[in-house]
Amino acid sequence: MIYLLCRLKKKILHDNSVPFVYIFIFVLYTFDIIFNLLSLHDSPYTMFLCYLVIIPVIFIERRRNLTLMNLIWWIFALVLSFLFKTKYFFLMDLMNTTIAFVIGTIIGNTTRNSQLRYMDMKSHKMDKDLEVMKAKNEAKSTFLANMSHEIRTPINAMLGLNEMIIRESTEKNILHYAEDVKVSGKTLLSLVNDILDFSKIEANRMDIINGVYSLDAMINDLMNMLTPRARAKNLELNLIVDPTIPNSLYGDEIRIKQCIMNMLTNGIKYTNEGSVTFKVGWDSISEKSILLKIEVTDTGIGIKEEDIPKLFTAFRRIDEPQHRTVEGTGLGMSIVMGLLEKMGSTLYVKSEYGKGSRFWFNLQQEITSPLPIGNFQARIATLNEVQPKYRETFHAPDASILVIDDMKINLSVIQGLLKKTQIKIDCVLSGEEALEKVKKNVYDVIFIDHRMPVMDGIETLHAMQRLPHNASWKAPCIALTANAIAGARELYLQEGFVDYLSKPVDYAKLESLLVSYIDKAKIQKVEDSSSVEEEKQESSSEPQEYSVADNASIADRIFFANCCKTAGMDARAAIANCGDIDVLKTAVAEYYRTIEEKSNLIELYKNRQDWKNYTIQVHALKSSSRLIGATELSRFAAFLEQCGDKKLVNEIENKTSDLLKLYRSYKLNLKLIADMAGDADLEFQKEESGKTDFAEEKEIPQEPTREFDGETYKAVIEALKEYAQSADFDSIKNVIGELKTYKIPESKKNFFAEILEAANKESLDSLSNILIDE
Repeated sequence: MIYLLCRLKKKILHDNSVPFVYIFIFVLYTFDIIFNLLSLHDSPYTMFLCYLVIIPVIFIERRRNLTLMNLIWWIFALVLSFLFKTKYFFLMDLMNTTIAFVIGTIIGNTTRNSQLRYMDMKSHKMDKDLEVMKAKNEAKSTFLANMSHEIRTPINAMLGLNEMIIRESTEKNILHYAEDVKVSGKTLLSLVNDILDFSKIEANRMDIINGVYSLDAMINDLMNMLTPRARAKNLELNLIVDPTIPNSLYGDEIRIKQCIMNMLTNGIKYTNEGSVTFKVGWDSISEKSILLKIEVTDTGIGIKEEDIPKLFTAFRRIDEPQHRTVEGTGLGMSIVMGLLEKMGSTLYVKSEYGKGSRFWFNLQQEITSPLPIGNFQARIATLNEVQPKYRETFHAPDASILVIDDMKINLSVIQGLLKKTQIKIDCVLSGEEALEKVKKNVYDVIFIDHRMPVMDGIETLHAMQRLPHNASWKAPCIALTANAIAGARELYLQEGFVDYLSKPVDYAKLESLLVSYIDKAKIQKVEDSSSVEEEKQESSSEPQEYSVADNASIADRIFFANCCKTAGMDARAAIANCGDIDVLKTAVAEYYRTIEEKSNLIELYKNRQDWKNYTIQVHALKSSSRLIGATELSRFAAFLEQCGDKKLVNEIENKTSDLLKLYRSYKLNLKLIADMAGDADLEFQKEESGKTDFAEEKEIPQEPTREFDGETYKAVIEALKEYAQSADFDSIKNVIGELKTYKIPESKKNFFAEILEAANKESLDSLSNILIDE
């Protein structure tokens, strides 16, 4: 009976219901007990003794094996019945006990199976809930990434156009407003970038791409960016650098800089008085690696001990009601922690509330050169020297060079950079073509790209050296490479090169090499015609960011504005890499034309598992993408190039499809500026080849192909107003002439016709009346 009550309790607790069979058995056993208690054949005390002895067995049975305990109870009940009862009652109890054992076992097993089913259902539900949560998290990360990209595009466009206002406007109020827009825009962009980085880390899509970097240059960049912020709050930004630390290291400079930037920014944000100190130290691990030690200490508000874990929670700030005016998303430290974990490190925090905080991390880095950083203050002064505007330093009309590179875009850039030097330039796309060229021509210098398909740069050089009829056998050969790794110079010198030039090509280094290796008799030095006063003015001003020239045409300005708002393109980096707007146009047009061809080649070599040619192609993509300012794509290609060198097949198989998706997206991203660059590229190529035929060109009617959107209209109107204020009628005519290639809406054709008529008549009043309402 007691056993049945225990079973009944279990059933009620687990199933929340009582089957009819339980009630029936319960009633049956109740009558059995009453019958035994009222029986005159036996003492009722023996039955009480029997059930009292069985009670502990039942409690034990609830915690152990079901069938075994039932069996023990059955045997025990039989023994007691045999000892204390008559034969008749013994048989009756034997029958009752047997029935109880069988029914109890069935009910127990039923209950156990029910429990197992319940646990299975619960486990299945938990698995399903987990899958739903993962799907929601993935959808959230994808949404954040997509939205961040979508938001960044108009922000970049706004910043680009605002930069044009800053450069062109002379009104103090407008310049003041534009500077405010610039600061707010960059703040907004940094917030969006934080969200994008966080979503990448969450989705495990953040790749660490290592490369050679200079520690002094990285520290200098950080100090230049953050010193104005500290000064704005009257804070001291102190720098302590161990002078013995190796300067040339191998790691992901961009991500390390991002971590330090967030730490310093955080310190400046939450420090109202005092200082923020940036320390850089190191410990030696081996001859080839060090432990880079980064520490940021501030005298700010500090953090309560219980609040430190909140520091690494996304979208959460400590003491938020107290710091509602502090800008930021609350993602900074979460991003730092995620990036450091990716790089095999972690962020440590020690803080005293009301006195300040200390953040630090240690990161293993490889040494690429043992030379120490030395006196960093002297290095800072050198790095901060203002670079003068580009002016060619020499002319060499009698000199000729040969450039060998499998990427047309790289050839176009070198042609553009050397255009004003008057050097004759021959360009070929392969080592085989180069061998034919050197048989027939005498060159002063030969540039050879290292990584090329079929015959690479080193093989091409060796083939030239073995060539029996090499007319340029005396020509110094310089290696072109996008991998400026430690020991590169020694490697190329051993193979027979006289020097090397890293890509993207810097015009100053390129000209310096040419001056060094071209016969001095062919070099004509170009005197700097700028006045001393102009030089002083330039040197006293802040370094200028790369942009279009002040006297650039309206077409160039429109092109640059569209570059600024092109998704996935850093327009300023592109112009810095290309040297000027004309070379950038050529590079963009060539890059756009080859997207389909080059992406198909990468896919083909991956499918064939031809890792050598695959690596060559992604190497070329890295170089050309960096040239046009496609920084993210360039970094991705650099990562897969490293995978190709190390034969990391799984990484290549998993990541190539993402690379190709990103690469092919530029077919749409670059369409507008590629169309705009197309005509300029054609003129440039004709000019370089000496085949420009203006008479023939005039016979071909020029159909309007470019879209005339609101941004273009605004840029045109601003230019027209500017020229009208200075009564520059020729420039107004040029602007209207350049509009012939645009699809002008019918409603605006008469408007521009009136402007042209007023410019032809040189009627300033008419121009003012036409433009006054625009």
